[in-house]
Amino acid sequence: MAVQNEGALCPEFTLKVQEIINLTTLAQLCPFTDGSAVYQARALLTRYDSTEYINPCEYSTGQGSGNRFKEFNDNTTVNNDLAALNTLVYPNPTTSVLNISTEVEGATITIYNVTGQVVLSEKLTAITVLNIERLSNGTYLYKLTDANNQIFKTDKLIINK
Repeated sequence: MAVQNEGALCPEFTLKVQEIINLTTLAQLCPFTDGSAVYQARALLTRYDSTEYINPCEYSTGQGSGNRFKEFNDNTTVNNDLAALNTLVYPNPTTSVLNISTEVEGATITIYNVTGQVVLSEKLTAITVLNIERLSNGTYLYKLTDANNQIFKTDKLIINK
């Protein structure tokens, strides 16, 4: 990894070495299963790292298809899409409480700050009211996983008190 001088491109936006390591770990994941946080981590890293992060899941499995990206037509993706559609996370933006409604058994929400650190993780019930008062104002990323630790929904969360 070719790490540039911290803050060399944008002095008001600097990350610590551990934060860059956390982002690097996130950037190496599969965006199809781990969500848009992977792309956001890759974008943040462009200021510090010239590596092009591409996970093997992003390459086509068909030979000579000419398509670099893999096509997903399996039942897992369909089931995850239905679970995501039937799961509500609101209000967003929020001030102190996050409501989560899901039909997924054994679901968990994990909330990350923009450097990829876990700031909150909670098991969910059919209707969960999550107190997030201890979190500071800002943009966070969350992922929802099922009992098998399969991700079925990811998105950003904005806290504005």
